[in-house]
Amino acid sequence: MCAALDILGLRSYHWNELLANKNNDHLQLWMKAMQAKYDGVGQTFQGEDFDRMLWNYDSVSDEPCCLFVEELTAAYPDAKVILTTRTPESWLRSVQEAILVVLSWRTSCALLSYFDRDFIGPWWVLLNRNWSVLSRGEPAYKASAYPVLLQTFDSHTSHVRAAVPKERLLEFHPSQGWGPLCSFLDIPVPAVGFPHLNEPQSLVQIRKDMYWERWRVVIRGQAGTLGMISLIAPNLYDSNQANSQDEVRE
Repeated sequence: MCAALDILGLRSYHWNELLANKNNDHLQLWMKAMQAKYDGVGQTFQGEDFDRMLWNYDSVSDEPCCLFVEELTAAYPDAKVILTTRTPESWLRSVQEAILVVLSWRTSCALLSYFDRDFIGPWWVLLNRNWSVLSRGEPAYKASAYPVLLQTFDSHTSHVRAAVPKERLLEFHPSQGWGPLCSFLDIPVPAVGFPHLNEPQSLVQIRKDMYWERWRVVIRGQAGTLGMISLIAPNLYDSNQANSQDEVRE
């Protein structure tokens, strides 16, 4: 869906954009929004709070944005809402082959989080908190959570239908192509085919690449620290040795 919106000239905010804005504290800001809504910690996010993250985007999709239906529609009252439709079972199969695989990397990501506290640490915390909402506290990657996830999918669909005025809501399946979408958004139909991207396996590979790249960043950082220690230690040794010799001569 994001690729289709991009083709239409609407810059879309989703997980990858969230990660691209790591230096702008988007991971931390969304975690604050989650804690305020679901844990009662801090102030509920409103228009200006979302503007800090979304000011230069035209649309939002994916988690964690989909968990803030009321807040985002209140913050942007003229925004139109597209509810993509599919069967709960097809959605579950998709996440089983993609993000739930990533969530199962608990030990390795926890270890990397310890060393990479600027990026993987907050990303891993936010990702798990997001999916704990969807799975209602069950570890989302475990089979015991699958019935709950199916229920959450259905309840989210009903929730969007109830929360968004009908004149602002389009229920859309990608198989429908450009027609209904462009009509709803009042945008001319582009001269290219409707995109079908985001295969589950590609998402897993993207996260694997990110995981190993962050380890390389950590190792380079540790190598620099070890290099400084190796430079300082001989100097300390030479200084201590010189002081000892001075004491002997005295």
